[in-house]
Amino acid sequence: MAQLGSALTRRSGTTVVLDPDDLLDEHAAAALGEDCEIVRTSDWAGLRCAWDLVVRGQPGSPHRLVVVCSPEFTTPTDLPWDIQHEAADVVRLRRPAGVDACPAPEATDADPGRQLSDLLTARPPLPDDLAGWFETASWWGQVRAAIAAQATPPPGTEAAWQTWARLDNHFRAWLRSSYGSALLSSTPHVALHRVGPHLARRLDDGAKILLIVIDGLGFAQWHPLRQAAGLTVHHAGAALAMIPPLTSVSRQAIFAGVLPRDFAATLRTTNAEEHLWRRFWKARGLPDREISYTKTLGHDVEQLPAVRGRVAAIVVNAVDDILHGADVLADRQVAAGVDLWARTGFLTNLVGTATADGYETWITSDHGNLPTTATPVPREGQTVEQTGIRVRIYPNATLRAQAADRGEIWDPPGLPTAAAYHPLFAPGRTGYHTGPNRVSHGGISLDEVIVPVAQVSA
Repeated sequence: MAQLGSALTRRSGTTVVLDPDDLLDEHAAAALGEDCEIVRTSDWAGLRCAWDLVVRGQPGSPHRLVVVCSPEFTTPTDLPWDIQHEAADVVRLRRPAGVDACPAPEATDADPGRQLSDLLTARPPLPDDLAGWFETASWWGQVRAAIAAQATPPPGTEAAWQTWARLDNHFRAWLRSSYGSALLSSTPHVALHRVGPHLARRLDDGAKILLIVIDGLGFAQWHPLRQAAGLTVHHAGAALAMIPPLTSVSRQAIFAGVLPRDFAATLRTTNAEEHLWRRFWKARGLPDREISYTKTLGHDVEQLPAVRGRVAAIVVNAVDDILHGADVLADRQVAAGVDLWARTGFLTNLVGTATADGYETWITSDHGNLPTTATPVPREGQTVEQTGIRVRIYPNATLRAQAADRGEIWDPPGLPTAAAYHPLFAPGRTGYHTGPNRVSHGGISLDEVIVPVAQVSA
C-alpha cells in the first residue's frame, strides 16, 4: 500500500500502477476500491481497450487505478506514449527486499482470436491530423504483429484487413492533401529529413549521438523487436518517410537532412549516404574526425560495428533482407525471422555498448513494409525506368499516363521536378508480382509511409 504514495489520496485523474509481479492482491484491491475505481489489465490490448473505452470514455468519473499485471510493462516508458503522458501518475510496485517470489503458475497461451478482437475494439478514432495518423500507425502495427505471430491466421484476421482497407483509403486521401504541408513543419522528426536537425539540437545540448537506421523496419516489426531485444524506450514517436518510400530516396533524406529535391543527382543510389551525413554535420561545425558512418548486415553479434565520434550512424540491413526473402509465408515468415534476429543479441549488444559509452541512441527506419497480393505485371520494356513491387518509376509523365489503368498516379511533394522521376503506385494492397506472397515497400500505404522513431537504451 505504501508504494502507491500520493495515489492513495488523489481524488481525480487516473494513476497507472505497473504490477508485473501481481502484488496487488484481491484483499488490497478491495480496500482501495472503497476510495477509487480499479481497472485491471493483463496485456497491451487490455490496457489499450481500458484506456480508450473506460478512461477516455468516462472522463467525469472519480480517481481510477489502472493496474497493469504484465511483465511487458516495468517502467513508464513501456507504456504507449499517449497513456504515459495522459496518466496523472505512473507507479511501479516492487516486491520488498528479501521476499522471494512464489512459483508462477504454468503459463498458458492466450487466445489469439481474443487478442486480435481486443486490439480491434481499441482502435483509435479515425484520424484527421498527423498526430492521429502516427497513433493509428502504431496501433495497426500491433494488430499486424498479433496476426503474424500465429502459425495460422487467427479468427478475425479478415476483419482486421477490412479495417485496414478502410483506414488506408482515408490515409491515402489525407496524404495527397496534407503531405506537402507536413514536410514543411518544424515539429521534431515529423518526417525523416527532419531527424538530422532534431539530433543536431540534442548535440547542442551536450549529447553524444548514435543513430541506428534499421532498413525496412515498420511498426509491425518494431513493437515485437523492442521487446525481444530488451530495449528501454525513453521516447517513442514516428515520422513520415519520403515518397516513394524506397531506400535510395528515403534513407538518403535521413543522412542528408534535406528533401529528395535537394539531392537529385544521387536519387537512384545509396552510395552517397556517408558523404551526405558528413556534409550535414560539417555544415554545423563538427570536425570530420567526430563523424562516423557504418553499414552492416547486422548478423554477427561477435563483430559489432564500432561507435565512434560525437555523432555516429549505423545502417542495419537485417530486417530488409528478411522482408525480401519472405516469399513463402509473408508476414508470418517476417515475424519469425525478426524475432530470431532479435534473440541473436546483435541489436541488444549494439545499443547496450553505446549506452555504456555514453551515447544517446536513436532508432528509426527509412520505410515500412506491406504484405501484398499479386496484380498483373505490366510488360513495358524500356518505357519504364525502374520496376518495383509497389511502385514503378517512369522517365516522363506521358509514358506513365499510358499505364494509368494499372496504378495510382501521383507526383508527391519533395521530389525534384526535373529529375525524370515519375512514380506509379500499386493500388490498395496489391503488388506488381505473380507469386502468392511478397512483403515489399515503395507504395503509399499507412504501413510503408509512417515509421517509428525512438530513443532507446539497453
